[in-house]
Amino acid sequence: MSDADEVVEDYEIPETPGGLLAAARVRAGLSLEQVSNRSRVPTESLAAIDADDFDALPAMVYLRGFIRLYAQEVGLDPEAPIARLDVLMAAHDAVEEEAHEAGEDRARARAKARLRARTGYSIALGALVAVLLLTLLSLAPGPLEAREPADASPPVSAPASPER
Repeated sequence: MSDADEVVEDYEIPETPGGLLAAARVRAGLSLEQVSNRSRVPTESLAAIDADDFDALPAMVYLRGFIRLYAQEVGLDPEAPIARLDVLMAAHDAVEEEAHEAGEDRARARAKARLRARTGYSIALGALVAVLLLTLLSLAPGPLEAREPADASPPVSAPASPER
């Protein structure tokens, strides 16, 4: 037996597809290499299944096929580890969805912070412009006087003609 087989015998097997298959393999007295030779599933893939390291395996359709072949070789009904895989994947998907939503919440909070910062800058810029205008008006030489239009000059009277 390999070290991995001894570890499986020494500890309680968790309710995972890999744990179920590893325990069945040890009960059947088979090594990973023997199962690999009989099932034609690569030894590395079987070890990844035993460890529930599904990210190290190919697409889900292959994983399901590997699990079915593995289960048949160790004398298990393939539906038991497949059902456990489905439960595990559903939980994994729920965790990923929560993480995605949390990421969206953080992104939304960052966007709001940027908007508040931009709003603050806009208010500060507007206040600066107002202060500058008031300063310029206060420095003006004097009050602006109303001027009359150029064509509105007072009527000119004709010189008085001498009376004859």
